[in-house]
This record gives sequence, C-alpha cells and structure tokens, in this order.
Amino acid sequence: MTKKQLMQLVMAGALIAVWGRVFYRMYKNMQVQTEVAKVQQENTVPQDEIHLFDTFKIAANYPDPFLGKKAEKKYTGPAGATVARPLVQIKPPEPAMVQWPNVVYLGILVDRESGKKMALASVNNVSKKIYAGSEIGSGVTLTKIYRDSIELKLGEQIKVVRK
Repeated sequence: MTKKQLMQLVMAGALIAVWGRVFYRMYKNMQVQTEVAKVQQENTVPQDEIHLFDTFKIAANYPDPFLGKKAEKKYTGPAGATVARPLVQIKPPEPAMVQWPNVVYLGILVDRESGKKMALASVNNVSKKIYAGSEIGSGVTLTKIYRDSIELKLGEQIKVVRK
C-alpha cells in the first residue's frame, strides 16, 4: 500500500466517523424526550406578566414637507363624520380585576398508555397532574402545555406560567 492510498483510507475513515456522529445526533434529537419533573418548593413569589410602558411620547407637530404648513388633526366621530376634537378624552372603563389562583408549573409528563402530555403543577400549594383542556379550579382552564411553560385561561384572559 502506498503512502497516498494510506492517506486516502485514513481520510475516508475520518469522514465516515464525522458524518456518522452528525447523523447519530440528528436521530437522537428527533426522539421524543420526556422530562423528569423536579419538585422543588421555593419561598419565592411567582412573577406575573411584566408590563413595560413607553416613557416618551412622539410630538408629531412638524410642518408637512409637501404643503409647507402644520397638519391639522381631525377627530372622526361615529359613522365616519369629521367633527371638532372633543375637549375631554374619554377613557374606556378598565376591566374588573380577576383573581388568579397561585399556580406554579413544575414540569411535563407523558402518559405511557395514551401518549398524552400532562402538566405537573402546584395550584394553591396542592400538586396536581393536569391534562390540556381540563379545569384546574376556580374557572381556570389549562389550554396548552409546553416544555418550559403552561398557558391558562380564565374567562377571556390568558396567562402564561413559566417554570
């Protein structure tokens, strides 16, 4: 065997090893993986949704570049009629505050018999196994289960609880 043939054989072996590892990882990642729920009670308050508000307002009171004068703001009333701008801005009433139960998402489980996903959650400090679409109490329904979060619905409001 010549030196060139030996080098080609070594390179072919390395190529097969690299591509074999790539395909093995692809195959391994395509399999359904179940997570083991870590039950760990912490004395922390779960964070609700974070609301960020803008701290600035755009003052669009510059002149129109085509007309050379300031644009007039017009108020469109009901039925598309243009009317004078009202003196007082009427704010819509805020919806009533809904009391959500204390829910902590602990993990996801897969039922061996049916293959359905179920969430392991602590609702008001009581651990429960909950399927998607079932009610967990107080009118709260579990709508979707993800690996890192669950989606809850109470009336028209939707809340996402993360691990």
